[in-house]
Amino acid sequence: MREAYKDVMDRIEVTPEMQTRILKAIRDADIQGRSKRAVPMGRLAIAACLALLVAGAVALPKLPAKPPEKRPVRGAKRDLERHTGLVAPGALSAGGL
Repeated sequence: MREAYKDVMDRIEVTPEMQTRILKAIRDADIQGRSKRAVPMGRLAIAACLALLVAGAVALPKLPAKPPEKRPVRGAKRDLERHTGLVAPGALSAGGL
């Protein structure tokens, strides 16, 4: 297969007219090494990162510095006794509280 390709390529001759037409077509096509889309995608990625930074800067001050203190629920011991019949440690009788 490679030999056949080489034989065909050796037989091809490019005349000066053909060379001129090919080079003109290349110049007119405005072929570039990079796609035109590469730059806007980079800018879009930068914009997305900046948006995340701004969102984090806005949300961070609103977060609590420490978790809220856990407070016992009022009447929890009484409800435990009433519904289960068990006596919670340190609880008053079902009629208390």
